[in-house]
Amino acid sequence: MIDLTGYKLTFDDEFNALSVSATGAGTVWGDTRPGSILRPGVDIGFGQSAFVDPSIGVQPFAVVDGAVQIKAAPATGATADLINPGLWTSGLLQSANSFSQTYGYFEMRADLPGTAGTWPGFWLLAANGVWPPELDIVEAFGADPTLTNTVHTAQTGTNTYQTVYTHEPNLLSGFHTFGALWTPTTITFTFDGFAVGQIATPADMHSAMYPVLALALQRDVAGITNDPKTMQVDYVRAYSLDASAVEVALQTVSSPDGVNTANLYGAVATNSAPAPVPVAPGADTLTIHVSGDSWNGAPTFILSVDGQRVGGLFDVTALHAQGQTQDVTVHGDFGTGPHQVSITYINDANSNPSYDAAHNVVLNDRNLFVSGLELDGTHYGTGAVVSNTASVGWDKLDPNAAVMAANGTVVFQTQAAAGPVVDPTPPVPTPTPTPTPTPTPTPTPPVTPTTPVAAGSDTLTIHISGDSWNGAPAFTLAVDGHQVGGPFDVTALHAQGQSQDITVHGDFGTGSHQVAITYGNDANSNPTYDAVHNVVLNDRNLFVSGIDLDGTHYGTDAVFSNTASAGWDRLDFNAAVMAANGTVVFQTQSAGAPVVDPTPTVPTPTPTPPSTPTTPVASGSDTLTIHISGDSWNGAPAFTLAVDGHQVGGPFDVTALHAQGQSQDITVHGDFGTGPHQVAIAYFNDANSNPSYDAANNVVLNDRNLFVSGIDLDGSHYGTSAVVSNTASIGWDKLDPHAAVMAADGILVFQTSGLV
Repeated sequence: MIDLTGYKLTFDDEFNALSVSATGAGTVWGDTRPGSILRPGVDIGFGQSAFVDPSIGVQPFAVVDGAVQIKAAPATGATADLINPGLWTSGLLQSANSFSQTYGYFEMRADLPGTAGTWPGFWLLAANGVWPPELDIVEAFGADPTLTNTVHTAQTGTNTYQTVYTHEPNLLSGFHTFGALWTPTTITFTFDGFAVGQIATPADMHSAMYPVLALALQRDVAGITNDPKTMQVDYVRAYSLDASAVEVALQTVSSPDGVNTANLYGAVATNSAPAPVPVAPGADTLTIHVSGDSWNGAPTFILSVDGQRVGGLFDVTALHAQGQTQDVTVHGDFGTGPHQVSITYINDANSNPSYDAAHNVVLNDRNLFVSGLELDGTHYGTGAVVSNTASVGWDKLDPNAAVMAANGTVVFQTQAAAGPVVDPTPPVPTPTPTPTPTPTPTPTPPVTPTTPVAAGSDTLTIHISGDSWNGAPAFTLAVDGHQVGGPFDVTALHAQGQSQDITVHGDFGTGSHQVAITYGNDANSNPTYDAVHNVVLNDRNLFVSGIDLDGTHYGTDAVFSNTASAGWDRLDFNAAVMAANGTVVFQTQSAGAPVVDPTPTVPTPTPTPPSTPTTPVASGSDTLTIHISGDSWNGAPAFTLAVDGHQVGGPFDVTALHAQGQSQDITVHGDFGTGPHQVAIAYFNDANSNPSYDAANNVVLNDRNLFVSGIDLDGSHYGTSAVVSNTASIGWDKLDPHAAVMAADGILVFQTSGLV
């Protein structure tokens, strides 16, 4: 459990009532975010939802039995017009105006919805308004029982993040506590009081932050219904170790499920796992032999016997590369056995890791090595390991230890007390110089297609291979939108250079055709990228090197679109990479026509003037001009404009076409003061359909985007070097190195200097 000895309670809302307003002025909570305002009372939100204040006529909050209920519901009628582009209304609570602190323990007790499309979250944002940093204490996605904890940082000069994923079978069942213990050196994430992961505190996360909680909806999720979705929050609390912190009294405790949560401090609730076994003197002695690679901090693990925790967090200071080892010993009454002893590694970290083959070590990486354990005088070596979810293919780093190169658990199986005392440590194997990252299954023929493959005059062959992690990748095949076969299993192993041909017959006609391969069973677990072999370990992927139609070959230059690459094209530049569920489409030519690269061209819409801002642009002594352009797919991109958190104009439509080198200036006037200022551009109507990247022209087709090349404030020009944050680039900066790229809904912030 989290030890809060010496900590003070500094913030508490038990939600016996709700103190909220649109901005948070004079209330505990605000329900919109500064800099994210679409219009008064409406936050642009994220996913497929906007966050609304009851003043617009929709009430997203209710207090029931000592919990606040946040409800998401489809927007209709006049409400739908108000929240454009969000298709759902929902609620957000943030304490920017009432509470923030540096370091401490932050906790929410909540019942998450767990239905398709829901995206509940509890996170911290910087009180100074700069993003990143961001500390995500919990995110959950639909019915997936995966707890997601993320730290966003710009400590390297670019926006990066590190995530801890934890499978929690009870995550979506009843109330649970979600916490983060933030210290100057580490951030430890907890679930029902148990530490589930730890990340080093980044360099830009040492100033005050405030809590935010919300229920959002995701886009285009299978199985989503129009029924309202509800998240219940029992309380939000914060604690501080700072001697100067002001302590608050615990409010009247009221629990919707009857659990006494007074001073719970993340303790186990009635519907969660049992409390850890205290580390106390007992009849049994357990010693774990460990060492580690201490990159940017020591590796940390937790210890369990037969599913029961037997201690807190253990740091490993023995350096594996120097041949050191460390013994960690606990005592308890474990019984006569047999037992399963679990070591769970929780704070994996790395940055551009590289493998040094000469010394058999991964540089810039934090790892854990368990060479064995002793239980009541009996030694168990690696031969007693029954499972290891953390090796991710890096066993070669030490053949005499269970290698833990990613967050996960290694399990040792011991014998009963009356059993023979044996050391099952196997002889040291000779490491294989080049490991096979995935097991080699016995090749089997493709499964029988569920759709009959009829005979016909045309022959279509797909050249394909895969990464078969925990099963073979599978796909279906369609020509011009009509399925002609599948599902097919792919047994050829890409990492071993194998290839498999799958052939179907049919009457497709004489014209040009679109051949679609749809990958449908992507899977992975703690995937890691092995840069030496250019392969992703613990991941199932599909590779399509080309197709043949009636004797004509079409390679990757005939790929019209690929929604499945997920940015992993580098895994094979000679194939269409399918690293996620999606579809790759090949465009063929008419019979007898030459084979050409069918790259489509960007349509040229008729320019229209920018729309009239819905928020009046007031006159004033200051002049602000935004230099902007866009990709107008199915409509023009639109944005709102704010200075120092106050909206000063918008929505504005962007009609200048970026692909044609056009630019558009949008000017507003106001009295902004002497500065410095933060100018925020909020892009809110991103859209696409089967987008594909045209490398020749460096443009994403079938996608709506926004490009900001700079701003002018009172005659002073600020280019991209003045950008302090951009939550909308999502990795597409290469589309224009001379502009801030906004490829998704988000906010771009320029920092100006003082009065010139």
